[in-house]
Amino acid sequence: MMPNLENKYPNWLWIARKNKGLKQKSVAQRLGANDTHLSRYESGLVSPNLYMALKLSILYGVTVDDLYKPLIERLKQEIAPVEHAVHRGGIPASRAFYL
Repeated sequence: MMPNLENKYPNWLWIARKNKGLKQKSVAQRLGANDTHLSRYESGLVSPNLYMALKLSILYGVTVDDLYKPLIERLKQEIAPVEHAVHRGGIPASRAFYL
């Protein structure tokens, strides 16, 4: 489980790396990436693709969900209004797929 530092540090990739005591350059070398890409992932400028996210989660010993917790929570909030409308009968379930 990741520590509850989300108020102080918004980027869980950075937190996960720091928790393992790893340097960016070392992680980049182990993953076959360059440290500029890793820096961009940690700063939020670029999101790693699924393949890289899986490699990061394995290296850091956390789940992909842990790495993306803030994003997942935000997406749940965005999706919730659609789910509520479907359950209340406001949107036919057959059309909800296309939203």
